[in-house]
Amino acid sequence: MVCDKVRTLCPRSFFSFLIINVVLSAFISATTVKAAILLPIFMVVAAVYGASNGNRNNFGRNIVLQNLFQINIGASGFLTGSGANLLVASLIGGALGITSISYTDWFAAAFPMCMLLLIIGWWVGTKLIFPIPAALLYTTNHYSWSDTFKYGITMMLIGWVVIILWGETVLHWLGYTEGLFF
Repeated sequence: MVCDKVRTLCPRSFFSFLIINVVLSAFISATTVKAAILLPIFMVVAAVYGASNGNRNNFGRNIVLQNLFQINIGASGFLTGSGANLLVASLIGGALGITSISYTDWFAAAFPMCMLLLIIGWWVGTKLIFPIPAALLYTTNHYSWSDTFKYGITMMLIGWVVIILWGETVLHWLGYTEGLFF
């Protein structure tokens, strides 16, 4: 009974942070500020699931990694999500001979890719790298760098593939390039 509740509530708590990060990304452009706002909240949630200063478990590690990933990827979905996005929009516009890239162009091209990466990251974190409820059963005082590295490398490779395929097809659909693949 308890195991079934944990199995359903844990992924939902991760998914709720995903939604919170996307909403904050639309209004707050600094990723450090978003991390500072959410840090106390996800530390309390981690403590509710058994991760605290003296008792570390994979749930706590997973929620920290998920939030850091979601904060950074969520910022890419909006032109004003990060200061770097404004620079990239200017560089892309200059390379393609466009005077300016509008907020709606950026949103149409980047937001679906952002949501796809966030959902894939949520699934990889909660189902593959740190499965629930096994994440709660593994208590350690040492963080496993191999699991952290595994999540980071997995999401980096998936991110590159999604960015290349999505970016190339969306720019083609919007009429900016001839398209590399299609």
